Amino acid sequence: MDNAQKAIMIGVGLFITIIIIAAVMLITGMGQNLLNKGQAQVSGISESLMNDLTQQYDGKTFSGSQVRSAAVQLVNRDESGIKVQILNSENAQVVSKGDGQNSFESGSASTSEINKALSGKDSIKYSGSVSTTNGTVTVKFIKKS
Repeated sequence: MDNAQKAIMIGVGLFITIIIIAAVMLITGMGQNLLNKGQAQVSGISESLMNDLTQQYDGKTFSGSQVRSAAVQLVNRDESGIKVQILNSENAQVVSKGDGQNSFESGSASTSEINKALSGKDSIKYSGSVSTTNGTVTVKFIKKS
């Protein structure tokens, strides 16, 4: 009987081990599913906030000082993926910066660069537009003729 008891104890131990492993796998799978859903929700909320932030510039007219403050606000944000362009007109070259362009990306432009690009242009009116390409939101301010 001793051998039979040992065999039963080993069988029960093996069965309990299998149940514990199955429970851990089930809990891990549920946790992964919850994590994926949470990431999708955060991504959706982030995208919604980005749209709310940039849509206020779409199709409206701004003065030079408003463009300056909007550009500073947009490029000084913590998240990347925002590009601000300040153009002379629809088909003209971008206003001047060292490389001939005023294209400021979040995290790479300084407030002084933006102020220098727009200094003395407070009376000029700009038309705003917003576009999204490959996850990058571009806010354009186009000088009105």
